[in-house]
Amino acid sequence: MKTTQNLSLSREFPLKRFSIGMPHMLLSVLLSAALSACSSSTPETIIEPLEGVYTVIFDKNGGDTEANPQSKRVEPPETTLDELPEAPTREGYTFLGWNTAADGSGTPFTADVLVRENLTVYAQWANLNISILPSAEILTPLIDGTYNEHFTTFRVVVSGFDNAADASKASLDIEPISGLRFEVESNPEGNTQNFEVRVEYDGQAAFPEGFATFNLNLANISGYSAGHKSTRIDVRDGQAAGPSRAIPLNQANIVAFNHYANTAAGLTQHYRLTENISLAEPAQPMASNWVAIGTTEAPFVGSLNGENHEFLRLRMRASGSNYQGLFGYIGLGATLQNIRLTEASVHGGHQVGSLVGYNLQGTVHNSYATGSVNGSNNNVGGLVGVNYGGTVQNSYATVSVNGNSAVGGLVGNNYSNSTVQNSYATGSVTSSGTDTYGDAYVGGLVGSNSGGTVENSYATGSVNGSGYYVGGLLGSNSGTVHNSYATGNVSGSSFYVGGLVGYNSGTVENSHATGSVSASSYIGGLVGRNYGGTVQNSYATGSVTGSSYDVGGLVGYNYEGTVQNSYATGSVSGSSTVGGLVGINFRGTVENSYATGSVTGSGTDAYNGLDVGGLVGSNNSGTVQNSYATGNVSGNGWVGGLVGRNSGTVQNSLALNPRVSGTTNVGRVAGINEDNGTLTNNHAFDGMQNSAGNTSWGNTSLNNSNGADISAGLLRRRDGFPPEFLTTPWTYVEGQLPGLGQPVDMPAHIP
Repeated sequence: MKTTQNLSLSREFPLKRFSIGMPHMLLSVLLSAALSACSSSTPETIIEPLEGVYTVIFDKNGGDTEANPQSKRVEPPETTLDELPEAPTREGYTFLGWNTAADGSGTPFTADVLVRENLTVYAQWANLNISILPSAEILTPLIDGTYNEHFTTFRVVVSGFDNAADASKASLDIEPISGLRFEVESNPEGNTQNFEVRVEYDGQAAFPEGFATFNLNLANISGYSAGHKSTRIDVRDGQAAGPSRAIPLNQANIVAFNHYANTAAGLTQHYRLTENISLAEPAQPMASNWVAIGTTEAPFVGSLNGENHEFLRLRMRASGSNYQGLFGYIGLGATLQNIRLTEASVHGGHQVGSLVGYNLQGTVHNSYATGSVNGSNNNVGGLVGVNYGGTVQNSYATVSVNGNSAVGGLVGNNYSNSTVQNSYATGSVTSSGTDTYGDAYVGGLVGSNSGGTVENSYATGSVNGSGYYVGGLLGSNSGTVHNSYATGNVSGSSFYVGGLVGYNSGTVENSHATGSVSASSYIGGLVGRNYGGTVQNSYATGSVTGSSYDVGGLVGYNYEGTVQNSYATGSVSGSSTVGGLVGINFRGTVENSYATGSVTGSGTDAYNGLDVGGLVGSNNSGTVQNSYATGNVSGNGWVGGLVGRNSGTVQNSLALNPRVSGTTNVGRVAGINEDNGTLTNNHAFDGMQNSAGNTSWGNTSLNNSNGADISAGLLRRRDGFPPEFLTTPWTYVEGQLPGLGQPVDMPAHIP
């Protein structure tokens, strides 16, 4: 009896796995080999019927590993194998299948061949190497220019053919999957065949997870005992892929990214720059070349890693639009890092920044921007417009910034539970308007720190504000400023202007300002107004000039606040309530502090030039203790070496000025001590000159407005110096004045 069987069969054996990612698509490539007949006619196998159990032995035929198992049995009533064993492997070769002859001249053997005798079959090998490029580590999704079709491309490389002719005869056939479109282009190169494969998802239905089979067809090549090998593609939805599978962005697809990132799918994805990006300059001067990514209704919550590549020439000129920047609105979990945004020009309304308009609990890390940012309204920053519950760290902006209110060189408004750290800004910052209340909130680094934290940061640009709350670092602070500084000059046309902070109701510590400060009232070298806040371990060195009242070398107006362990060295001038350290101390505390700059009350009429002090202009129900002043002091009336007018407490302090002069009520310690004021244990340099140019001050004692004498000789000796200045926090070296952190050189007027 004859049995005729067609052996054109396909069987899959896994060889190697790769990963291919795309938006809404992750392709995991599993290579497998299959064996089929290569002849055009149907071969016949004739096996005489036999009784009993038969064994098939699988010979590795030069392989490095054995088949597993090496033999299989066929027992009645079965007449075929249930399945073939796991194939052997051989380095540098591709397993093609099994044959009844070692040289491949026999009959191909598959699992459904009838077995009626004991057989030995032999592994068949081809010296072909199949690989997928790019590899799993670098192959990631792409987006084409039509925006709504998501695709990926990869290459199947088959090398090791005997000659170029054989390589060119190999083909790759595809079994289609509904919803996916496959295109294959052959590009043979010598003895290697390259298949360029494009897989595209049409987006019309649910993503078709499953397997697509690519058959490497060898039937037209002589010498191969098998007709084809199959390459199986595992297709899966890749939307949940994390930053490690970030979508690569380059010059070719950056415009498509801008559109796709604003779709529901794109807002959650992770991206990375693979090269420098240069956006085209718009044809019209005030046109845009970018649409902000993310909105209040649909924030961006994915990530972008710039990988330190440059993003050049961002142009956004929508002056009436809010939430403007490379990203308009980012939400919880969003991360922007390693981005180099250069030569940016961004115009908008509210919530405007070069990188982010509004950061809601996201993170900006290790990024910078250069260029200009202009907001026609509020919350405008060189890098970030609003930081609400988010973090900006290790970042900077060299950006000129202009807006109405809450305008900052780096961040416009930094809210509670928000952090700016290890960051800086170097651009000029200007408030050309105000909010509806006349407030500017303009700062060299942050416009308004509304309960947030600023630490280890600085600003060097000039700051100018047309309304209230202007500062070299922060316009206002109700949070914490720690270990930070500002060096730019600061000017304002109204109130609450400071070299570091315009208005402080929080904490400023371990910080300083060195720029000059000029404005009308409530002006300080460090803080314009300290409203119930704390200033400690801080200093200011810039000159301070006020056209009106409450002007101080460190703090203009200390309202129920605390100033401690701090100092000022710049010259100070104003019309009234002018002090070398504090203009007016109202129910506040000034302790362990000093001022060395000259102080001038510039008014000459009966209402100006009043309350002028080397340390505090007016101490109104406050406390001044363990402090000193060394600068010249001059004014119209109520002029003192330490305090111009005192209705509080001044104790354990030193007036070491070279000269204190005025028209009326002039004293070495206090110009006038009102009935409810207390002066206790204070000293004054006995060489201090008065308005007449001599050292005759009348009655002097520890507890009156002239204080007790202390000579140059005593001041240069430890045992002659008041003990309050010989302990922490003071640093004292004999022959010098006590300082904070380091001693202060003895001034020239104390011989």
